[in-house]
Amino acid sequence: MPFADILPTNRFLDAISYLKREGIVSGQGGNFSPKSNVTRGELLKMVLLAGKLRLADSTTSQFSDVPLGSSFLTYVNTAVALKAVSGYPDGTFRPNNSVTRAEGLKIVLG
Repeated sequence: MPFADILPTNRFLDAISYLKREGIVSGQGGNFSPKSNVTRGELLKMVLLAGKLRLADSTTSQFSDVPLGSSFLTYVNTAVALKAVSGYPDGTFRPNNSVTRAEGLKIVLG
């Protein structure tokens, strides 16, 4: 089983197993947590890894809440360069906010 909280009867087992095998998702603490919300940063990371896109430079940050060393910096910088996302007027990106449907569609369709 790819994660402790994914049962063999889960109808998404094959998809979840594939995403884990490809390194697109890693879960947390051995769990996938399928009912948890996805953050803006997490979705960016999954979409960019799934697309096997070349990742942007991570030596600078355009957003006050995505500092150097942030686990999402490379993904945020890449998505900005691709014009798939933009930040908020206050200069933040809010990578830890749950992604809305509209934001998710913009990221996926970027």
